[in-house]
Amino acid sequence: MPGIATAWLIGEGIIFWRSWKADRRFPVPGQLVAASFVFIALGLAAESSRARGVATALAWGFTSAALLNVLPDIATGGTNTGPSKIPLPSGGGGGNTKLRA
Repeated sequence: MPGIATAWLIGEGIIFWRSWKADRRFPVPGQLVAASFVFIALGLAAESSRARGVATALAWGFTSAALLNVLPDIATGGTNTGPSKIPLPSGGGGGNTKLRA
């Protein structure tokens, strides 16, 4: 269980940092509660000796995913504004155009 608790604390820290960096305010309590419920469920699953390793790996996986979600903002200095826009192919009429040979 110490592995899950450590992953939970680091994950909560990432949520705090991301919210403070983006909006200069504390995160919404619902974000913290939702993340906590995931780790509580993993902690309950870890009570079984057979599932302890999987639950700990999932806890660190969720924490790693949160960190990887924050890393583009760190690398670009916070200028990441969202997903890149993919240009649509030109050719007129929208979605009902028929292919011509």
